[in-house]
Amino acid sequence: MVSMDYAFVESDGDGHPLSSELWVDTWDMPLPEPVVSHAIQGDKVEITIHKSAWFFPGQTAFQLEPANTFITRVDYNGFREVVLEFDDPTQIRGTKITFDTKNVFYFYRGTVSV
Repeated sequence: MVSMDYAFVESDGDGHPLSSELWVDTWDMPLPEPVVSHAIQGDKVEITIHKSAWFFPGQTAFQLEPANTFITRVDYNGFREVVLEFDDPTQIRGTKITFDTKNVFYFYRGTVSV
C-alpha cells in the first residue's frame, strides 16, 4: 500500500479561492502482490522476493503459523533475500511464514508455505 496525504483549497478558473476552507485527503494505492519463493537449506529457510517487494532490515517482521518454533536469526542478503534460522528446525515443515515490511512509504506483505 502506498499512501499520500495532500491538502488543497478549491479555486475558480483564475486560481482564486472559492472559500477559506482547507481540504485534507489521503490517497491510498494498493501495491501488487509480492512474488516470493523459498528453499530449505538444512535447518534454515531462505526466502527470495522475485518482484514487487523488498526486505528492509529493521522494518520487516516475520510471523510463523502455527508458531511451533521461534526464529532465532535473520540474515539479510541484499533487499530481496533473507535466511531464517529456528530454535527447532524440525518444526518448520508445514509452517506458513508471513512477512510485513513497513516504512514511511511502503507496506508489503508476503507469504510462503514451507
